[in-house]
Amino acid sequence: MDRQRDFDYRSMRFEYPPCPICANRGFEPLLDIDRYKMGVETAGCTHCGLVMTWPMPVEEDLADFYALYYRHFYQSVDRPDSSYIQRYHKDERAAYTAGFLQAQGVLTPGSRVLDFGCAEGSLLAALRGQCEDLKLVGIEPNPGFAQFAREFLNAPVFETLATLDANAPSLQFDLILINHVLEHLREPVLFLKNLRERLAPGGLLFIDVPALERYESIQSIHLAHLYHFSARTLEAACAKSGFGVSLLEQHDPPHHPPSLRVLVEPNGAYGDAVVVQEGDWHWERIRLLGKTAWRYFLTRNPVIRMGLYLPRRLLRLFDRG
Repeated sequence: MDRQRDFDYRSMRFEYPPCPICANRGFEPLLDIDRYKMGVETAGCTHCGLVMTWPMPVEEDLADFYALYYRHFYQSVDRPDSSYIQRYHKDERAAYTAGFLQAQGVLTPGSRVLDFGCAEGSLLAALRGQCEDLKLVGIEPNPGFAQFAREFLNAPVFETLATLDANAPSLQFDLILINHVLEHLREPVLFLKNLRERLAPGGLLFIDVPALERYESIQSIHLAHLYHFSARTLEAACAKSGFGVSLLEQHDPPHHPPSLRVLVEPNGAYGDAVVVQEGDWHWERIRLLGKTAWRYFLTRNPVIRMGLYLPRRLLRLFDRG
């Protein structure tokens, strides 16, 4: 069965949730096209500027999408293996992030580390390579990936946060990783609030997301990414969740889109969101993706792609000869 062709976005059920940062219910439509031409609609909150999928599929239908179709759209893999890690450069990306965290001094022997959305476990493995004696725990909802990660890491990997809570209700962590996961979650602020309770005293949260400020193509717009964070809206989401930002910067991870990474720590009670000035909304960048989408779809045409590939291939053969 072709999982991609079997999936129909328009058959999903939808709702119109308030903005998770400011609870505003007013949104301005920005885009009605996405990289798979599903019909995903993207809008901006008229109060704080957060860019998100709106209307949004209901939670149950999103869960079905992730269980049945997600991996087929994005990597066509149900259960990874060692070749998968090299093929998709997971080891390179993981080493890059692990090196950054080591340089920040947040890895110490005996630290308890939770990776939410750990996939096949490459990042946790890279952290272990940087610092011995880490106590590693993963959460990964895909059963095939979760099982591979357990074997790969020889560490506990749970399929949901609720499963972790049921098995280790009092376990707290010195470092929690949310590496290119927050943009996938329907309730990012509520999620961050829940993780806040999982941090040990002095613990830190590491978040990495695609950088809205640097979107260049309609390729960045698709069903799996429900939210599109700028530096200011990411900071606002963290503040609303009760976190203070100790580091926030743009960076260029290997084999991944330009991104934003932050280190945050609990900052007293749950707070008010950071005020996002209208100039920081970056809505024109989103609108521009719609105007230039034809370029992306043109390069995805098999005939065009072959026409672009063959001359380069012939030139390389000529150079070798």
